[in-house]
Amino acid sequence: MNFLFKLTFCLFVTSSFAQVGIGTTSPKGVLDVSSTTSGVVLPNVALTSTIVEVPVTNPNGPNIVPGTLVFNTATTTTGANDVSPGLYIWGGAKWLAQFIKRDYQLYSQSSELRSISNGGWENVPGMIGQTFTPKYTGRYKIVINTSFGGGNLKSKSGSHERIAAQEGDFRFQFTGETDLTIHANSYSAESDSTSIFYDIYTVNTQIKEVALTSGTVYTFNVHFNQEDSDDFVLDGNSGDGRGYVGSDIPCQIEITYLDE
Repeated sequence: MNFLFKLTFCLFVTSSFAQVGIGTTSPKGVLDVSSTTSGVVLPNVALTSTIVEVPVTNPNGPNIVPGTLVFNTATTTTGANDVSPGLYIWGGAKWLAQFIKRDYQLYSQSSELRSISNGGWENVPGMIGQTFTPKYTGRYKIVINTSFGGGNLKSKSGSHERIAAQEGDFRFQFTGETDLTIHANSYSAESDSTSIFYDIYTVNTQIKEVALTSGTVYTFNVHFNQEDSDDFVLDGNSGDGRGYVGSDIPCQIEITYLDE
């Protein structure tokens, strides 16, 4: 009788430890947590790097096992293997973030620039001394969108249809990077010396990838230099002969985080 009781007790204990139910008497897995009002609170830890286990430890040591799940509360800006608040799983060699890292910023030209020939580099309004501070360390994509339209052509008697190009260069400057030059041109037209077509803008897009460090302040500028415009009113230096930078579509800079 005692032997039968002991055997039954042992089988019950073994079975009870096979599955654990919290809030339920019929667990459907090794651990089944059931609630309609509460959540599961994971261990909150302050990680220092994605490649450093501590402060998490394995009480049976020596190392924590792959699959260990924690909620990190810290933000690091050391420049490599940084962490941000969120869920992390230990993969065996590093902590793997269980969330998408998003970092995006859009900058737009604040007002139109009427560019002039032979004026050298002119500031594009709203695009001078702008700063960007990345949340993460890694690769970022910079999209530079520029918009330029030509001014009015000089009227010439006896001319029926004329077309001429007004050209120039945009210059994009970013901390630690080589200046990027983007050529732009636009065509203006005249018909019977009365109908003038101008500001037929062209949009150019350049994409640049850069390696940035979280917490570092980066500065950028956008300038425009209009070339000689002999076929335009007052040689493109004043009046209606000037060009149009960002008149219908503003110049824009988009900065997006890609990955580590």
